Amino acid sequence: MDLWALLDNPALKLYTLEQDQQVIACALISFEGELDAELASAVAHGKRRVQGHLLAQSLAFHCLQPQLAEQKMARIQRIVVHPLVQSQGLGSQLLSFVLQNLSDQQYLIGTSFGATLALAKFWQKAGFSPVKLSHQNEQASNEASVLMLYGKQFRALQQQFSRQLYWQLADKQRTLDPALALLWVEPPSIELTPQQVTELQLFQAELRPYELVETHLLCWFNLFYTQVEHQTALLLVQRLWQKHDWQQIPLPAVKQKLPELCKLLHL
Repeated sequence: MDLWALLDNPALKLYTLEQDQQVIACALISFEGELDAELASAVAHGKRRVQGHLLAQSLAFHCLQPQLAEQKMARIQRIVVHPLVQSQGLGSQLLSFVLQNLSDQQYLIGTSFGATLALAKFWQKAGFSPVKLSHQNEQASNEASVLMLYGKQFRALQQQFSRQLYWQLADKQRTLDPALALLWVEPPSIELTPQQVTELQLFQAELRPYELVETHLLCWFNLFYTQVEHQTALLLVQRLWQKHDWQQIPLPAVKQKLPELCKLLHL
């Protein structure tokens, strides 16, 4: 399919990493964008769609940034490393070269893929930030599709995405991997009152029912989620952020972790 697309679409190009005249890795790039202002505005308002410009269309419509669609863009569709030389950092080496080359040419750089924790960490380590996540899984990977942009200049878009994702976790993103939620979400912060701390202490001692402290736990978790032991945090993401019921996350599993949580909170 990639070969067919390359032969048919002049906007696609390959970067290769070679050794002894043999290709050991390649990156497939789609050059997009440079929409005129009128078309970019029409796309942003849902009046037009532009085939072959996934990055431009997503930024204009979903992120409501039509001015970005006017820039020249490069979308990294995939990076492939030969199976015999994988796990040696060659993909990262090729990506670094591609990013430098495209940045030198003033391209806005992005990528889109089926979101898994391993892939998300790979791209974020390379300097990409998520700005959009689909509400439905894509057919190829059976994962939600995430759009990421390269560079620190998109911090505002990334923050907007992280804050919106928090509220979507209890609705459209309830099936999202909780590890991805921990990686991407920026929850609202509300300080605990002395009364709430006291009630959490009583809950720890099994003198207060969960139903009366659930909102307190949510406030606490939003403040300290980055400090919580990973497996405990995954449980709390599912219960407090994604609102899964106790049939999926037994209450004892959370209760057993409370001494550690309350130690962090100095209860």
